[in-house]
Amino acid sequence: MLRAVCFDLWETLVADPPGRGEERAADRARAVERALEAAGRPAPPEAIAGAIQNTIDALVAVHQRNDDLGADERLALFYEHLDPSLRPKRDLEPPARAAIAEAILGGTERVPPELLPGADETLHALRRRGVALALVSNTGLSPGPVLVRTLERLGITGYFDALIFSDEVRAWKPDARMFAAAVAALGVPPELTAFVGDTPETDIVGAQAFGLGLTALVGPAAIDGVQPDLRLGGVDALIPALDARGLLNPEA
Repeated sequence: MLRAVCFDLWETLVADPPGRGEERAADRARAVERALEAAGRPAPPEAIAGAIQNTIDALVAVHQRNDDLGADERLALFYEHLDPSLRPKRDLEPPARAAIAEAILGGTERVPPELLPGADETLHALRRRGVALALVSNTGLSPGPVLVRTLERLGITGYFDALIFSDEVRAWKPDARMFAAAVAALGVPPELTAFVGDTPETDIVGAQAFGLGLTALVGPAAIDGVQPDLRLGGVDALIPALDARGLLNPEA
């Protein structure tokens, strides 16, 4: 019997409807522009957009090494790309720095994703079956604390016994540090833990290399040589698939 299930976040439990990602990017740029103007350090919109994109590109380079940066380091990248001569602690008052940080990092809270069909019901049912749950998520510009608030608005934070974010672990799936943090927090042996995600090269490869007992791939993505134990059209198919294998305790 499985004793724990770990979930990826994006495209597994939540997703952006069409246009939501672009809306979030535009909101972030506008929020940064307003915050800089209020701080007395106005910048042209094209300079702001370029600095945000360069920050994202720099993060991607870090992620390709299976590492990650904390929120403060992400902000430092933005300031560096916006104006290398700017020294935030010297040139900006604390309220201004806080407003700029919120503008850059708070995108998913201001423009949130939506729960995928069956996500809430699946998490609820697993908890009812006595299964421990962890969220194991790589993060973009919005770091773990922002995502926690976003998930609270979506009503699913309370299902999880552990919330593992790449910016806090300073590692990027498929790195073993992410999976080690999850099983340590849950206190469940890896072989009795499943992982559910949508990305073969990060979720499935990482979970299998770490030795988790079962992997489930949500959605159509595929890579030669990567074979999950379960292929699911959506997270709503997880419990029937686990029941079919006799891996869950009967519903109380």
